[in-house]
Amino acid sequence: MQTLSQDATRIKQNAMVLELVQLVYELLRSGFYKAPELRRLMSPMLRLLDGREDVTGLEGEEEAGARYGKVATIRCNTVLLMESKRVLCEVFQLICTIRLDIRLSMLLGTRRPVGAGRGSDAPS
Repeated sequence: MQTLSQDATRIKQNAMVLELVQLVYELLRSGFYKAPELRRLMSPMLRLLDGREDVTGLEGEEEAGARYGKVATIRCNTVLLMESKRVLCEVFQLICTIRLDIRLSMLLGTRRPVGAGRGSDAPS
């Protein structure tokens, strides 16, 4: 699986990615995505969340611990990268919550309601 990388020097592109990820979150929260659509979205979102190929500094200026530093200048902005990954984590958390809700609903649907099946023997 190929990773999607973000470059901290591409500020406009990273701002657009952040807006798109926030839009996906809101659409998902509002119920606009169905399971097949989510399956198609999950692979690119996982590749975007994987930050191994991200470039977090200007050319030649990136140190070993620099990828975890907060930098917000005119030419380089790592905050947008971190924010988009945070929202992606929220999207995946919401997907897991929705899946759990569906499973619980299915489980409750298999159970008989209390009092059902007693017929006319039940006291009025």
